[in-house]
Amino acid sequence: MIDIRQVETAQQAFDLLSDGEPKIISRYGAPELIRRAGLVKAGAFDFDGTLITKAQWDEVAKLMPEDLRRRDREFIEWYLEHRTDQDLPDTTLDDPDWFHSHLLDSNRTAAEGGSVAQFAHFCERSGITLGNLIETGMELPPRDGAIELLKLFVLYVIISYGIEHVIQGFAKAHGLDPHIVASRFKFREPDMLVMGHEYNVVVSSTKPLAANRFRTLTGIADEEMLVVGDSVVDVEMMHPGGLNILVMPCKEANKKLTAFRNGNLAGMWPKLTAILYSDSLMPLVELIELGRSRS
Repeated sequence: MIDIRQVETAQQAFDLLSDGEPKIISRYGAPELIRRAGLVKAGAFDFDGTLITKAQWDEVAKLMPEDLRRRDREFIEWYLEHRTDQDLPDTTLDDPDWFHSHLLDSNRTAAEGGSVAQFAHFCERSGITLGNLIETGMELPPRDGAIELLKLFVLYVIISYGIEHVIQGFAKAHGLDPHIVASRFKFREPDMLVMGHEYNVVVSSTKPLAANRFRTLTGIADEEMLVVGDSVVDVEMMHPGGLNILVMPCKEANKKLTAFRNGNLAGMWPKLTAILYSDSLMPLVELIELGRSRS
């Protein structure tokens, strides 16, 4: 039985994100939410944290020597430390790092693009091949219910600030045939060693662009589109009128609630249809199946 709780405000939703009991926290009552779920025919899905429970970058990095793993980790730690920097940081021109020591929001994607280029370079230095990337993807654990959810659709896209070939491996392992938007690496023949990346890398700001392009090329109506993700970046893929689901795993709630408490949830709430407060995606699977059975 799906536990659906209707709320009107972000604060009311926030108040329900602490008891550890799986539920769907919805802007709409159960009958309307079920009706909307029955309309969806296509989907756009985030990957890390949504369809899988690990981080693909970390799993690929395990194939690198320790010194390159450490250098990759340095960027991740710097990015996490500075992602909440303000546009006007407290510094002066006397500081030689008055620009480089801060991550201004409008320059965030430059840092993300640089990280993709650096990671591809580290893969090349580590002797990582296309086969290694595919195998890594095949071993990634799906979130409970993820495969069942994707198999509800013939038309869907996975949009990820990640690596296309890793996601291809994941899809191959589970008999899936998704469209994929993620950074694409280049390879040297015949050994298929990583040799750089395609110039058009995929970063966080790419997600809404890709989702919109997917809508345009498919002609899918907003009310027929499901968007599922677990972060504020994923919410940018959502259009009014669609079925827009923010995933909040119960086991990760304490970590994420801090960010939400700082105002992120209030900013996301107008675009959301519902929050799935669950470690499993099966409640969403059941919701769509129920809606389709009634339509």
